[in-house]
Amino acid sequence: MKTILIALLASIGIFGKTTPTEISGTDNYNFTSNQLNFQLTIPMEFKNKLTIDETENSVIFKYDNPTYPNDVYLFSINKVNEKIWMQVQENIYNGVVLSNKDGFITYSENTRENTLRGKNKDEFEKLLGSISEIVKTFKQI
Repeated sequence: MKTILIALLASIGIFGKTTPTEISGTDNYNFTSNQLNFQLTIPMEFKNKLTIDETENSVIFKYDNPTYPNDVYLFSINKVNEKIWMQVQENIYNGVVLSNKDGFITYSENTRENTLRGKNKDEFEKLLGSISEIVKTFKQI
């Protein structure tokens, strides 16, 4: 148990921790996940550009690109127990620990994509640049 606690504390240091903030200077809406009990503040300009898939253990945010047949993964908020966290933490790309409560770790993971071809390239890159600010608005409810 002591080893798990040390590893968890280390992972928070490795991945960082967010503090709730508001995205200033923009009109926003609050996305609420009833499944994972959290809220994110998302700029209104992105509201109709995101598709959001919610499952028992994750909420996946994708860019709804009308010129592509499939939506493009942006980031996800995931919740796992400590044991699973110990197994997956090394494979998480651009992860941030958002919460460590009651034996569960809630974290975000960002896309590996850094650009998109086509006429929506600029819009996609603007969304990519906003992911960290959106994740910082995480609030457990």
